Amino acid sequence: MSALLDEVKIGGSENVKGYSGFTVRVKPPRQMAIHDGRGLLKQDSVGSQSPWADISGRFGDGEAVSGLSILCDKRLPDFPPKWLLRFYGMQNVAYPGRTRSPSPGKAATGAEAPAGCSQR
Repeated sequence: MSALLDEVKIGGSENVKGYSGFTVRVKPPRQMAIHDGRGLLKQDSVGSQSPWADISGRFGDGEAVSGLSILCDKRLPDFPPKWLLRFYGMQNVAYPGRTRSPSPGKAATGAEAPAGCSQR
């Protein structure tokens, strides 16, 4: 993504949550677990920094545990990025965040999403 005009700014919401960037929303699975670089989360996380995040659990009627991992590109100017991680099923790489506004013609590289399902 890149701003082509001086008047165009690229950034997230104006609140502390910083909604922006790559977001995944899933129906919360049974026995949902969220991990990031700090380990297993016990509650929602706002503004934590991590190079990755992972959500897993038992989806639908199945008994197998499956999930989704989001990995961020190390070339991000603010690596590791901040996250908004929610147990209601929304996982958001809060990049570029509230203050990022690249110059015209400069790309705002975001989270790469080689998001894959992993079985534990």
